Amino acid sequence: MPFAHLMFVIPEREKPIRSKHLGTDFEKKHIEEVLAENAKSHQAGPYQAYGIRLIVDLENCIKAQQNQYYARKVKIGNLKQMAGTLAFLQDNGIGSLEELSGLLSSTYFDFNEKQKALRSTESRLRDVNLLIKNTGQYLANKDVYKE
Repeated sequence: MPFAHLMFVIPEREKPIRSKHLGTDFEKKHIEEVLAENAKSHQAGPYQAYGIRLIVDLENCIKAQQNQYYARKVKIGNLKQMAGTLAFLQDNGIGSLEELSGLLSSTYFDFNEKQKALRSTESRLRDVNLLIKNTGQYLANKDVYKE
């Protein structure tokens, strides 16, 4: 059975304090509302795609909001990252998301083929190494076999 009230431990005290003594901001209902609001605001925004963050989101970066020099440095870094991405897309002739997805799938297919070829080559190499080892042992003991 869950507890009927929340309790907090404040750094200055060793004993916990009930939420009703700390005010309405510490009540369970208010905390759940704040957590729900935070969950909504932290969903993937325009700067995140497919779980990969390529550039820093200045709107949600607290450090950038507090320090204008850091914000400027982040903006310059973001511009460099975007310029590099754009140069890559132009060099490879990628003009749309579909072309990029096609390139990704073909690269994935090529990678799997190369991986299979590597595994078969490694297997063949192990067999050849065993043959070389056994041939060396045979040649070293050839005289013993003749007797």
